[in-house]
Amino acid sequence: PNPVSGAVQLDAPESFRVQTVRVYNALGVPVHNVSGNIRSMDFNGWVPGWYVVEISGNEGVFRQKILVR
Repeated sequence: PNPVSGAVQLDAPESFRVQTVRVYNALGVPVHNVSGNIRSMDFNGWVPGWYVVEISGNEGVFRQKILVR
């Protein structure tokens, strides 16, 4: 869901293997980086605002804007 205020499930096909998840703030500055085949992220405690979540994996790179409340 968007906006988010807690944990978010990363919805991807089973064949998609997440390699890295990077989160950028509204200025494009990286603020979070996780490696591994993760399937959820917790946004509790984040500063409210717009972010871009970038998910890199074996089938490409996907980006999504999210609004943290």
